[in-house]
Amino acid sequence: MSDGSRVRLLLHLASRYQAGASLDELAPLFGCSARTLAARLREIGVTIRSPGRRGHDDSPDWRAHAEQMRNWAGRTNDPETRRIMLRIAAGYDKLADNIKESGSRQPDPPSDE
Repeated sequence: MSDGSRVRLLLHLASRYQAGASLDELAPLFGCSARTLAARLREIGVTIRSPGRRGHDDSPDWRAHAEQMRNWAGRTNDPETRRIMLRIAAGYDKLADNIKESGSRQPDPPSDE
């Protein structure tokens, strides 16, 4: 791959990262580790998010967790386990609602890595 192609790919990956993609999912596209990709993105001025934080609305992720928990609750025969699972699902839904109400989560400030 030529240097120009590599720079264009890095800029494309930077755009996808800033739109919410993770380093782990983008690194294989650049042919390196997530750590190496983070270093390359920093070199071109991209702020790297702290692990586990994304710069976009992740309420759909929490709603999916809630739905999965409700599905599992529907399959269990134990009433206490079902009650606990449904309470967890309600907590995931509440978390998603709170994220929606407060707007999209913002990335953490730059770290001194």
